[in-house]
Amino acid sequence: MKDFSVKEIISSKKWINGEYIRDFELKFAKYIGRRYAIGCNSGSSALLIAVMALKQEHPEITEVLTVPNSYVATANSIRLAGCAVRFTDVNKDTWLLDSIPDGANTIVPVHLFGNVVDGNFLRSISKKYYMIEDCAQSTGAFIDGKKAGSFSDLSCFSFYPSKTLFTVGPGGMITTDNKELAEMCRLLINYGESMEYFSKTIGFNLRMGEIEAYSGLFGLERLDEWNVIRRETAKIYIEEFGDKFDYQKANGDHVYQNFPILHPQRNKLMGFLSKKGIQTKVHYPIPIHKQLPYRDKNLKFPAVEMLAKQELSLPCHPAMMDEEVKYVINNVKAWAKRWK
Repeated sequence: MKDFSVKEIISSKKWINGEYIRDFELKFAKYIGRRYAIGCNSGSSALLIAVMALKQEHPEITEVLTVPNSYVATANSIRLAGCAVRFTDVNKDTWLLDSIPDGANTIVPVHLFGNVVDGNFLRSISKKYYMIEDCAQSTGAFIDGKKAGSFSDLSCFSFYPSKTLFTVGPGGMITTDNKELAEMCRLLINYGESMEYFSKTIGFNLRMGEIEAYSGLFGLERLDEWNVIRRETAKIYIEEFGDKFDYQKANGDHVYQNFPILHPQRNKLMGFLSKKGIQTKVHYPIPIHKQLPYRDKNLKFPAVEMLAKQELSLPCHPAMMDEEVKYVINNVKAWAKRWK
């Protein structure tokens, strides 16, 4: 891989559909263990295009099942693709999908925070249902020797700056083993055109740029190393905090996009850490089934609603220095002494 030069890419006047996007797609597909990868401009776009492509191949798809403890983009993509959204609760320990209610035929499991849905469960889904994996937060995670994103009809990845793999500027990727689905995704991302000025279907302009692709290649070469550091940081947190908090039970090799903890006084801890200069975040304070576009007072999901009240994400990033990790630990412990 050549040394990165933004000037070189700009001077080439090939800012879209150049050598770097094709190289990134090929190497990313190989990394995940899929035949095809299609780059796009965000994880949200990847989800939208994946649902649309699957629906065009299988017009009987009218409703898609997913979980409400995800970013709203998961549900929005399903709705924007012309399908109804159906929700179900998650496992209270892993915080992931682990059961399918009657009547579902298309599933979007979410690999949350870097954790992976159980491998045997994913294999059972793939035999009975259409499936799109939402891997936005779990690039590089694996279970039973397979990467997240290698179990389904299609899988979607985000390269937003907070993700385990990120690009300079927004980016996303779709992977699949199905040639027809790959071709449809590529059409939908590029105006529906199979060649310049020749449209085979209605599509969008959702392409990835060359600078984003080059930065993605740079990160892909280092991703496994970065994920090892994330796991090591998470291990230190767990050892230091002990039973002061509840944690997400890991399936397989968790990659810890962030380090989530549970505590009934979450908001007070968050405020305390903010005063110490430690940035934390809640994922997610309002579950999707309580958001205005999806609100239904009859929907009750106890595990998801508990997570919304108690979850707090601590910093967990490969760029963190040892002293920064210790600073987080010392301040969390200082606060926790008050809540024994």
